[in-house]
Amino acid sequence: MLEGGLAPNATVMSWTGIEGGIHAAKTGHDAIMTPVSHMYLDYYQGNPQSEPLAFNAELRLDKVYSFNPIPKELNAQEAKHILGPQANMWTEYITNFKHVEYMLFPRLLALSEVAWGTSKPEAYKSFENRVIHEFTYLDRKKINYSKAIFELNGNIVSRDGKMYYELSTIKNDNTIRYTTDGTAPTVQSAVYKEPVVVDRTMTINAANFSAARMVGSVLKQDFVISKSTGKSVQLLHEPNEAYQANGTATLVDGVYGNKQYFKKNWLGFNGKDLVATIDMSEPVSFSNVELNVVDQNASWIYYPQAVKVYISQDNQNFTLVKEVGKEVIAVSKGTIKLSFEKQTAKFVKVEVQHLNKIPAGSGGAGSPAWLFVDELSVY
Repeated sequence: MLEGGLAPNATVMSWTGIEGGIHAAKTGHDAIMTPVSHMYLDYYQGNPQSEPLAFNAELRLDKVYSFNPIPKELNAQEAKHILGPQANMWTEYITNFKHVEYMLFPRLLALSEVAWGTSKPEAYKSFENRVIHEFTYLDRKKINYSKAIFELNGNIVSRDGKMYYELSTIKNDNTIRYTTDGTAPTVQSAVYKEPVVVDRTMTINAANFSAARMVGSVLKQDFVISKSTGKSVQLLHEPNEAYQANGTATLVDGVYGNKQYFKKNWLGFNGKDLVATIDMSEPVSFSNVELNVVDQNASWIYYPQAVKVYISQDNQNFTLVKEVGKEVIAVSKGTIKLSFEKQTAKFVKVEVQHLNKIPAGSGGAGSPAWLFVDELSVY
């Protein structure tokens, strides 16, 4: 609608991001703010390993609560054109109303405070406590709701040149037990007291325990370590605001994104290439670079049309060492492997060229194609 020019009385529903709403308000048009990053309630609200089947993205309670429908780019007069937020509950994967309730609650409570203008993301714990209190009311009304708020959470962090896996729950009362050898955790497993150092290829399994039994499901996280894991990465183009995962560190955190679930652990670019330069800290020898991409055409996501690998000693002068095109990418099953004669370099640049326009006859034909990339592994 924006591309074709707005009619004088048009109201814009801004869903691909907030830019459409900003443009509308600045040009005197009303707007409804419903970005996929915060307002799509058909997304998973917890760990997909333990949640009912949903659309392949993630939207947790705290993310909904953090949304401010009034963009900071607007002045007071322009902000009057923002009519408010709208949440969307699509039902492709939902077959009964109890499942609808499950997807709505407790996220609908967060949406309410966002719409009222009373949400305070900096005081999220206070809101979380109110939500838990409201569960008694939902139980009394026999309303089905997600208990993902209680599940175990894992977070990858880098500190002092090392990578760690942090585990947490609402209670954080030394009830988490974990293993690093791929086995299921038991009451005899190690008690989680501090972030786990990830310095080798491993599988961490963790769960909450109460007395002698496990509470909830097991959180499983695989780590595959390469020479680029945990290194610094610079991007030429920023990913779309709705698909930034954990920022540039997502590309080198040792975690492979699920190709059927592309909200978490993937960087998404709309109409832009991924051009990533990895600082290896010191000259290293390698002969392979691997990366993962997504091909979900119904969601306007396409394989790239080319991938190139460059090397440099000074981050100024780069030499192309390998390039693959559409033919190789088409049969890659989403894992693109580039092999070449052994090289030694301090900087590795990976250029992933997006498909310019979605082809005729496909959904979204003529629109910029999405590109999703994860884990740049150097061997």
